[in-house]
Amino acid sequence: MALYKSQNSESLWFNENEEIQELASVLHYNLHNISTEGLDEEVPYLEKFDSIFKTEIENEKSLKNNDILISSLYLYYNDKVVEGTDYNSRKLGWFISKKKVDYIHLIDSIKANPDADIKKITFIDQYYKLHEKLLFYNEIEKKGGWKKIAYSKNDFPINLDDNSTVISAVKKRLIREGYLNHDDSSNVFNVSLKVALKEYQETNSLTINDTIITSELLENLNKPVEEKITTLKLNMERCRWMDPKLFNSNELIFVNIPAFQLNYFKNDILAFNTKVVVGKNASKTVIFDNQLSYIVFAPYWNVPKSIINDEIIPGIEKDENYLEKHKMEWNDGNVRQLPGPWNSLGLIKFIFPNSNNIYLHDTPSKNLFNQDVRAFSHGCIRVENPDILAEKILTNDPKWTKETIHKAMNGKTETTYELETKIPVVISYFTAWVNEKGQLIFYNDIYKRDKRLAKIIL
Repeated sequence: MALYKSQNSESLWFNENEEIQELASVLHYNLHNISTEGLDEEVPYLEKFDSIFKTEIENEKSLKNNDILISSLYLYYNDKVVEGTDYNSRKLGWFISKKKVDYIHLIDSIKANPDADIKKITFIDQYYKLHEKLLFYNEIEKKGGWKKIAYSKNDFPINLDDNSTVISAVKKRLIREGYLNHDDSSNVFNVSLKVALKEYQETNSLTINDTIITSELLENLNKPVEEKITTLKLNMERCRWMDPKLFNSNELIFVNIPAFQLNYFKNDILAFNTKVVVGKNASKTVIFDNQLSYIVFAPYWNVPKSIINDEIIPGIEKDENYLEKHKMEWNDGNVRQLPGPWNSLGLIKFIFPNSNNIYLHDTPSKNLFNQDVRAFSHGCIRVENPDILAEKILTNDPKWTKETIHKAMNGKTETTYELETKIPVVISYFTAWVNEKGQLIFYNDIYKRDKRLAKIIL
């Protein structure tokens, strides 16, 4: 076995005195607690592993057999917990670079640092944050979850300062999940409840309306704790697929599709956050990673063939001035839209070359950023404040000030800026995410990807 050859040893888990090493004890503990990693696995040969700690080694053959058993369970643990379920994640539309686990290098690293936890070497930081939240909700489940709030259509409307038995039930429910830290035992819709409801709506992707209790809100509150636990497990699995190296760059552009948000990190600090519009269900934004290579100011929009066939040609057939009215022109048999505020790409685009032809860009349709659910595009990602993103990216180039950026954006000719150092771009899909404030946010599964993943891993 390659694992033993790398160590130049017949035993990995026992010392020269035939005593089991601490590293094996850590593995043993982790296997017994595999459910806390969001996996409902029945670990094979776990009873046999238990017995190794209880009985003395009889002979050299017994020692070798025990050592091989532990090595097998080490590989099993890493396959399930570190690397993730063994299937092709691309079948689920996940094209982000998947990490490759070198088990030999991994055990070398652990032996060099015996106090290290196996799982803490190969995960992105978000995994541990979701893990902590999973433990929290597991405890709620052990205590019976939360009671459903009984209500009828006659209970509504319920407004701030109103008095209702539904209100006291809502308070108890929010206390159970930690949104309220005390129960005032009253039926009054008071300010403390208003504050708690606002936070609950923000962290559960609900429309903010913190002065009215609606049936839609109660329906969400009545979802069982098991549903949230499932969502956490699914997103921990997604974390397993991701290579931590993606997050080790000095800069990172991170888009979470269900959140409709773009985060720009610099030196591990969130330097900028903005709303985005993503692909509608019929033209889903692809989940992948690449590197931002250049920025285009005052861009042409080279209209895709599908849009030419489905929209523009029928438009020309109805109106011979269609192209002129839409500031478009023919270009070598294709159609492009001229630079300007009317351009579908707006005044700037950010290119990370990829076969999916996905990129970030401005848009003249600013009103769409006011929507809670922002899935309207043909697949590309529209950015609410692209000028600020450009300023953040170009902050170290003295030639590109705020003024020169805006001048280039509003120019009549296309200008391209090539980055000296490319910036990793990750277009992800997480329906549960712990933000920089430590808040766990649940997002709507807009592309219905959770169900497909749940069928495979749960």
